[in-house]
Formats: sequence, structure tokens, C-alpha cells
Amino acid sequence: MTATTGHLRFALASCAYPPGLLDGPMAKRAEDALLSLDALPEFLIFTGDQIYVDATAGIFDPARDDLVLEDLWRDDVVRKRNRFETAFIRIHSMLDDHEIVDNWEPEASSDTLAQYDEACIAFAVACRRAPGPGYLPLSYQPGTPLWYDFTHPSGHRFFIADSRTTRSPRNSASLETAKILDDRQWQALSAWLRDAPADRLSFLVCPSIVLPRRLTTAQARAAALLSDAWDGYPASLHALLALLHEIDNPRVVFLSGDEHISCAADFSVARAGQTSPVNHWCSLHAPAMFAPYPFANGSAWNFAQQESFHFGISSTKEEFVCAVTCEFPPPDNGFVVIDVALAAGQTALTAAFHSAEDPLRPPRLVCRHW
Repeated sequence: MTATTGHLRFALASCAYPPGLLDGPMAKRAEDALLSLDALPEFLIFTGDQIYVDATAGIFDPARDDLVLEDLWRDDVVRKRNRFETAFIRIHSMLDDHEIVDNWEPEASSDTLAQYDEACIAFAVACRRAPGPGYLPLSYQPGTPLWYDFTHPSGHRFFIADSRTTRSPRNSASLETAKILDDRQWQALSAWLRDAPADRLSFLVCPSIVLPRRLTTAQARAAALLSDAWDGYPASLHALLALLHEIDNPRVVFLSGDEHISCAADFSVARAGQTSPVNHWCSLHAPAMFAPYPFANGSAWNFAQQESFHFGISSTKEEFVCAVTCEFPPPDNGFVVIDVALAAGQTALTAAFHSAEDPLRPPRLVCRHW
């Protein structure tokens, strides 16, 4: 995995519900399967919901506010981190909502701000206190940017975006202008995308899925308020798609994980009325490592699996069309292993969707070439 070969192997995962009294072995199946691979990944990208502060939701026992953060971060996340690092697998991670509270968004409430402060400090202590890309200093304070980028020795680049803690509060009046990334992060991401090399892949990682959109959003624009992902922030989604069209570099791959379902989407962006060939981009969404409650899991039927939608950029008066097609590997708990190889001037990406529930079943392969 050197800069000369351009080869790279890493894993993508998300959403690890904490084990209960009876399902401890089941909760660890995905990490057991990952660590049993014949060829281990160099690192694991965990796209959020490493713990569930709201795990029981009051269903089985009362919440233990005095213990939940300390216990969950130390006993689950630190244990998992130590186990992977013992196998020389570094973990890159990003905070999402369940580390704070379900569907958390910034508000003026002192209670929600206190939850955010506690979660960020616990996240920094448990996940990001090691030398290397994404390191957070011991003096970390809430409000310090969580997002970061790095370039792997192979030359492939990663931007680990924070799509949770800097988003704008939303209501029916602000829906059209609310942002999922604040201005500082958006400017850094825009510069990073514009600087994307033509011969290596650039991976944009964030917990929230970029595409496909939810079926409800596709059917009624106001339903975007019900979405926790990029389609719930149409101004940000449209700006990102327009930027992709502008830079015209297809070697940008989107990685995410929040919906408790596997998904691989291809999409294109063209100016309205454009007839010349357009570039396509790939979006890969990781399944949950352990999500035991079916009612909380996403379904292929929740998404617009094949659609073309129009959008405009008000500042430039430009009109675009985005076309999306999706496939959904089996909705099991598991993870994705991504291999990138360069040969004869071509880049090949293979995403293997592994099932933790049936580890003997061959993984579903999704392949893309540039």
C-alpha cells in the first residue's frame, strides 16, 4: 500500500448498539467477522453512533444518566478501539446523533447544549486521543472542529466531515436556507474538493447519507424537515451537487452510515438541458454493526431508488438535474471492506458488503472503475 502502487484496503462501519444481558455475543459478531478476515484492512472508518446514549429509550429499564456516558464510552468504545488497534487496525471516527441524543440538532436550549458538551468531551477522550490524523488535543473544548482530512501514503485522500454538530437549526421558515455544514467546514470541504487529484480517489466521509434521498422528500419538499440526512438540508445538498458538476472530477467517492442498511448509489449531475456526457459519482452506505430493533432500521422502500430531480442555485440562477440509481445489498448487520487498486492507468474500487449474521455467505460485491 504505497504511493507508487496506489493500492489501499480499509473498512467502513457504523452504528454499534450496546449489548444487553442476553445479546452480548451477537453484538460482537461484526467485529469478530472483520477481525477474522484473511486480509485485514489497514484502518476502519466508523461513521458515527458508536454508542447509543438513548439505548433503551425507556423500553426495558429507566435511563441511567449518571452512568451512561462513562460506562458506554469506556466499556464499549474503548474496548473496541483497543481490540482493533491490537490487530494494528487504526480507527477513524466521527460523532453523530446517538452519541448525544436521537436526532440531535443544535438548539438554544441549555439542556441540549449541555448534552452536546458532555458528548463531545467523551468522544474526544474515547476516540480521538491518539497521535495521527484526527487527533484532538488534551485541552479539547466543545466547539473545536471535529472534522479533518488526511492523505494516505497511497495518495488517496479522505475528508472526515462533521455533518452533525455544526448544522443549522431548522423549521418551516428556515428549511430552504438551513445548512448541514457550517460555513467554515463548507469552505474547507470546497477547497479540498477543488484540489482533488485526477489520478487518485478522494473519499468524502460523513455520517449522514448524501444520496439517495428519502422517498418522502422526493414526493413532497416540505417533508425534508423529517429527514436527518443531506436531503433534509436542500441548500447544502444542492450546493454540493453543483460544486461536483463544476469541478468535473468523477474520482470523488461518498462514504456514510446512519440508516442501518447497506446501499450503493450512482448519481450524475448535469445542467438542465445538457445533452453532452456527464460524470457519475458513487455513494456507499455501510450497514449497522449491530442494530437489533427492526423498527429502527432503514428499508430500501424508504428511499427514492431511481429518480431524477431538478434543483436550482439561487445565487447563480443555474438549473441542474441530478439522476440517481441505487442497489441495496442484503440488510444484515455487518460492514464494508473497500479495496482500491491501480493498474494500467485505471483505478478499480471493490466494495465488499459483509454480513455478520451469516459470515459464511460470500459478501455482495460492488465494483466501480475510472
